[in-house]
Amino acid sequence: MEPHPVPHKTSSLNYSNRPAIMKTIPSCLLCIPLLLGTASTQVLPPANDTVPIGPVVEMEPYVVKDDRILPNPEQWHYAKVPALVLTRGDRQIIAPGYEMLSNLNSSQTRTLVEELQLRQFAATYLWPMLTQALPRTPVYVVVDINQQHSAPRQFVKSSDTWEGDPIVATNIEPSPGSFSSSSDFAATGAQRFAAEYGLSRMDDINTDTMVMSEDITPEEELMQSSSRQAQRYERDETVARPLPDGYVELAMNGGPLAALVRAGEPRAGLGRPSEERFAATLSYELNLFALNSQSQKLPGWFVRGLGSLLGSTQVSRKLIQFARVKEDLAGRGMPKLSGLLKKEGAFTEEEARLASLFVHYGLFGDNGKYSARFMQFVNHLASGGEPTDAMFKEAFGKSMRTMETYLAAYARDLAFYKSTDFKGDIPPMPAPVYREATQSDVARIKAEMHVSQANPGKALEELRTAYWRGERAPAMLALLATLEQQIGSEARARKILKALLGLPAPPPQTYIAAARLQLNDALAAKPAGAKLAAEETSALIDTLSGALAGGLTTEDLCGTLAEVILKSDTRPDANMIAFLREAAKRYPRNQTIAGALAPGRN
Repeated sequence: MEPHPVPHKTSSLNYSNRPAIMKTIPSCLLCIPLLLGTASTQVLPPANDTVPIGPVVEMEPYVVKDDRILPNPEQWHYAKVPALVLTRGDRQIIAPGYEMLSNLNSSQTRTLVEELQLRQFAATYLWPMLTQALPRTPVYVVVDINQQHSAPRQFVKSSDTWEGDPIVATNIEPSPGSFSSSSDFAATGAQRFAAEYGLSRMDDINTDTMVMSEDITPEEELMQSSSRQAQRYERDETVARPLPDGYVELAMNGGPLAALVRAGEPRAGLGRPSEERFAATLSYELNLFALNSQSQKLPGWFVRGLGSLLGSTQVSRKLIQFARVKEDLAGRGMPKLSGLLKKEGAFTEEEARLASLFVHYGLFGDNGKYSARFMQFVNHLASGGEPTDAMFKEAFGKSMRTMETYLAAYARDLAFYKSTDFKGDIPPMPAPVYREATQSDVARIKAEMHVSQANPGKALEELRTAYWRGERAPAMLALLATLEQQIGSEARARKILKALLGLPAPPPQTYIAAARLQLNDALAAKPAGAKLAAEETSALIDTLSGALAGGLTTEDLCGTLAEVILKSDTRPDANMIAFLREAAKRYPRNQTIAGALAPGRN
């Protein structure tokens, strides 16, 4: 579930009332109720004027001076899957929900959603630390039956102007504010990162059951008491395993996670994969993303090997089966462990198989004898240690060369058929919402997908087309204003933002785009190289607090805040530095965030 945005009532682009609002932020961000319900079975309603989708922003219609041929409206199913909240002791693990467009038929769409929810639960139950590494904002998913496996990506150059659009430029003036609110903002942000991501070391894992070493509920204890080890794996081609690369493309580019599922008939006469396999593949990609998002950079071989085990997870209403996998590996062609343990980047097929085999042995070999030492070995490498033969022998009681021989036999031995099974009734999942997608839904979700794939020009075209058709949904307009400010018409962005900020509860993204313009205006009024004054810095932080209060901790928000700090002559306080450090852990490749924390800056 997304946190509800705090209402920000304003009639202009002025932000003088933020400090009173800031007092309410911690409770609205950190108190998230448990939502569990039964699956929805209602009939898909039509998306017309009689269906209340949400508020609509009143703006004058677009005036067309030249002929423009718009593409035909697209028919899609819309599904909204709530976040899943799993209580573990005194903690809540929150798995992100989904907003989905699908042009599969209604039955296929529902099957895909139901499978995703089962895997959402399994991932949260088995590996809560990975679920916590995912953003809480919904994952946007486009399931397109018209796109084939490995179809080439399209890049569209963005247009510079909107011909014939009556634009009235309005300036966003920085407003005065209390600089003390920046401390509240930073403290709240740091708390939110800690509560939201909970990034931890790999040795927090109880490798006996593949769950966190914490208090568990009676229902989970019942499932664990029914756990069965050493299951014989029977090759079953009907088992839903992840598809090869090219079917699902998951990415994040400053904003939320988004995925394109190419659900069309593959080339070369292959049959179209099932919805269960598409769900398995998307879940697998999310797990890999989470593994690569840990605060510690995990060894590449471990990510690849554990990813294989995660991808093999099978889920039904009464059974979760983890690590049901078998990798055939010929001893003669086996790569060297010494090389594998140091490798980063792409793996050959044989290296990938060896990685899966070694991780499986480390977790399950000899009835889990080495699992604790194996995780210590992983942590040692993640902390920068070298995989020396002496350290390897200390962990496993054998040299790397002896282990290679052992693994070759292990691949053929019945011991490799082990998996960890959890039996019990999975609780009811939160009820999804199914309906026909509005054209605002189509434009917004497809645009988020294009942005994640570093194709903002195509995203802007999608949103502009919806605007020309008269769509005025606030969430769509907020994304449109953001892209107009970044690569399109700044005047159009100002006009849309002014209308959005007049709503009782503007979309959280509105405040990030408004802060960007506010920052640009403040710097444009100064000599080159001049810094922001304390009151200007305060006003910008006040503006960004609207996004934080609305539940956003995206890279775009954190990067904008870091840019404000870099261009301010006011030193950030301890809370702000703590917030930026948490942001740097979450977005380690963002140079602006790193620059705000550089030595000598603070």
